Amino acid sequence: MSNEFDLDTETSACVTEKSRKCPIYWKHSPIYWPALSSQQAARDIPLKYISDRVDITILSPNEWWEFLSLLYHRKYQRSPEHPTIPPYDPLQLCAELDITAYVKTYNHNTYLVLPGYRKHLTTLLSGDYFRHRHPQILTLGLGALSIEIDISLATHVISSVEILIGESLHMLQYLINDEQLLSQLGLGHESLLAQSITAAGASLSLEESFPVSLYVGLGLVLVSIASPVWETERKTIFSQAMVDKMSELVISEAELPE
Repeated sequence: MSNEFDLDTETSACVTEKSRKCPIYWKHSPIYWPALSSQQAARDIPLKYISDRVDITILSPNEWWEFLSLLYHRKYQRSPEHPTIPPYDPLQLCAELDITAYVKTYNHNTYLVLPGYRKHLTTLLSGDYFRHRHPQILTLGLGALSIEIDISLATHVISSVEILIGESLHMLQYLINDEQLLSQLGLGHESLLAQSITAAGASLSLEESFPVSLYVGLGLVLVSIASPVWETERKTIFSQAMVDKMSELVISEAELPE
């Protein structure tokens, strides 16, 4: 269903019908919304990714304290029975432990944001505090419809990020709605993602049932899927959710009176 797709190098000529909405131009390829009103096309929408998906970890104060304590005691070979760490600034301690990290402050609490999660996952899951607070991986993707050269619909996922998160879920909207931070983390579409998170509002961070799909304007759909960290079919579930949402919107568009 999905394949890697780089809009920088694999742009194609696009054909469109007259649309009621203006095209959104991203890099060299025009992305149209809606591209085509067709129930037939909605049943089989190909999904194409770009290649710069990123993953990040967001830790609450209690979570990052335990995480850094484990690493500190591992590095200095001290007993982990009663882990204590020096009262460092978390960024100073991360530098000592050779970890790249960023901080965000909300309600006087300091949250730690780490680029990536796979290299830290074993350590994070060995800590009781993080593990017992139902860690999950939240996949966020921005999608838009376009028409390929053969006049078929395609969903381009123009931004995709996986977030390993525990008890910071309710702070998500505020923690990642920062274009500078997202850019530092390596996300190439930070302005679109931040704007979409803002448009989605508090419902994204307060929603308890997943998957969640939100139409956020700008001709884009923000789709989020939360999965347990041990889920092996995250990409498949996310891809299907994106296609389902696009199909739903295309069918709704087809049913509008002319």
